[in-house]
Amino acid sequence: MLLMNIGNVLTKLRLMKGYTQEQIANELCITRAAYAKWENNKVVLNLLQLKKIAALYHIKLPVLVSIIETGSIVAPDVLYGIINSNQKIV
Repeated sequence: MLLMNIGNVLTKLRLMKGYTQEQIANELCITRAAYAKWENNKVVLNLLQLKKIAALYHIKLPVLVSIIETGSIVAPDVLYGIINSNQKIV
């Protein structure tokens, strides 16, 4: 189920980059509690929120959607971009 995967993917992406929920929430201009709801699948994300997440991790929206659909981050170019990026998030 797509909804169940979104929170897991958000958590994986955040942990792979070594960020806290607070740091990600600050970059998205929301509260940590609101972001925690995203990771815990308590809300349904809209397209604008998904675009912000994709931009935050420097990946294209279709790649993020693919990751969410599969629940897995396996593409080497995606992994390389997420783990080895020295860029500041957004």
